[in-house]
Amino acid sequence: MRVQQLIWDGRLPAEKMGRDYFIKEDDLKLVENRKPGRPRKAQSEKASKQASKKGSKK
Repeated sequence: MRVQQLIWDGRLPAEKMGRDYFIKEDDLKLVENRKPGRPRKAQSEKASKQASKKGSKK
């Protein structure tokens, strides 16, 4: 799913033939230095979730 998302976002060029995507080996270098895992959530979003949890524990 991560590779498909990179293709759909336009960050990884690929050709679709039928139901399969073909990626050139040279194009893999475009995402070679990508950090693994999910990106961190924004601080404001994190703080608002913590505030809502504190209020709902009553």
